Amino acid sequence: MLSTSNDADVAGGPLDAERSSPDANITDFGDAIWWAVTTMTTVGYGDRYPVTSAGRMVAFALMIGGIALLGTATATLAS
Repeated sequence: MLSTSNDADVAGGPLDAERSSPDANITDFGDAIWWAVTTMTTVGYGDRYPVTSAGRMVAFALMIGGIALLGTATATLAS
Protein backbone atom coordinates (compact mmCIF):
# COMPACT_ATOMS: atom_id res chain seq x y z
CA MET A 1 0.00 0.00 0.00
CA LEU A 2 1.03 3.57 -0.46
CA SER A 3 1.73 5.65 2.57
CA THR A 4 0.16 9.00 3.26
CA SER A 5 3.45 10.76 2.53
CA ASN A 6 3.56 9.20 -0.94
CA ASP A 7 0.01 10.36 -1.57
CA ALA A 8 0.99 13.84 -0.42
CA ASP A 9 3.95 13.86 -2.82
CA VAL A 10 1.77 12.69 -5.69
CA ALA A 11 -0.93 15.25 -4.90
CA GLY A 12 1.54 18.15 -4.92
CA GLY A 13 2.24 17.89 -8.67
CA PRO A 14 -1.27 18.40 -9.96
CA LEU A 15 -2.03 20.96 -7.28
CA ASP A 16 0.91 23.11 -8.37
CA ALA A 17 -0.08 22.71 -12.01
CA GLU A 18 -3.78 23.36 -11.50
CA ARG A 19 -3.84 26.06 -8.82
CA SER A 20 -3.24 28.94 -11.22
CA SER A 21 -5.86 27.92 -13.79
CA PRO A 22 -9.21 29.75 -13.54
CA ASP A 23 -11.04 26.60 -14.72
CA ALA A 24 -9.33 24.29 -12.21
CA ASN A 25 -11.38 22.13 -9.87
CA ILE A 26 -8.31 20.88 -7.95
CA THR A 27 -7.69 24.05 -5.98
CA ASP A 28 -6.58 22.97 -2.51
CA PHE A 29 -4.61 20.18 -0.88
CA GLY A 30 -7.72 18.22 0.11
CA ASP A 31 -8.94 18.18 -3.50
CA ALA A 32 -5.49 17.07 -4.66
CA ILE A 33 -5.28 14.24 -2.12
CA TRP A 34 -8.79 13.06 -3.04
CA TRP A 35 -7.93 13.11 -6.73
CA ALA A 36 -4.59 11.30 -6.17
CA VAL A 37 -6.13 8.54 -4.05
CA THR A 38 -9.07 7.91 -6.40
CA THR A 39 -6.73 7.91 -9.40
CA MET A 40 -4.11 5.61 -7.84
CA THR A 41 -6.80 3.12 -6.87
CA THR A 42 -8.26 3.35 -10.40
CA VAL A 43 -11.66 4.37 -9.02
CA GLY A 44 -11.63 7.78 -10.70
CA TYR A 45 -15.04 9.16 -9.76
CA GLY A 46 -14.64 12.10 -12.14
CA ASP A 47 -15.53 14.76 -9.59
CA ARG A 48 -11.96 16.11 -9.67
CA TYR A 49 -9.79 16.15 -12.78
CA PRO A 50 -6.87 18.17 -14.13
CA VAL A 51 -7.59 20.78 -16.81
CA THR A 52 -4.08 22.03 -17.64
CA SER A 53 -1.55 20.25 -19.85
CA ALA A 54 0.92 19.91 -16.97
CA GLY A 55 -1.78 18.52 -14.70
CA ARG A 56 -2.83 16.03 -17.35
CA MET A 57 0.75 14.84 -17.81
CA VAL A 58 1.00 14.22 -14.07
CA ALA A 59 -2.37 12.46 -14.21
CA PHE A 60 -1.18 10.22 -17.03
CA ALA A 61 1.91 9.16 -15.05
CA LEU A 62 -0.20 8.57 -11.95
CA MET A 63 -2.72 6.44 -13.84
CA ILE A 64 0.02 4.27 -15.33
CA GLY A 65 1.60 3.98 -11.88
CA GLY A 66 -1.71 2.93 -10.31
CA ILE A 67 -2.33 0.26 -12.93
CA ALA A 68 1.26 -1.03 -12.61
CA LEU A 69 1.00 -1.13 -8.82
CA LEU A 70 -2.26 -3.07 -8.85
CA GLY A 71 -0.99 -5.39 -11.59
CA THR A 72 2.17 -6.13 -9.64
CA ALA A 73 0.26 -6.82 -6.45
CA THR A 74 -2.16 -9.10 -8.28
CA ALA A 75 0.66 -11.00 -10.02
CA THR A 76 2.48 -11.43 -6.72
CA LEU A 77 -0.60 -12.83 -5.03
CA ALA A 78 -1.35 -15.13 -7.98
CA SER A 79 2.12 -16.69 -8.07
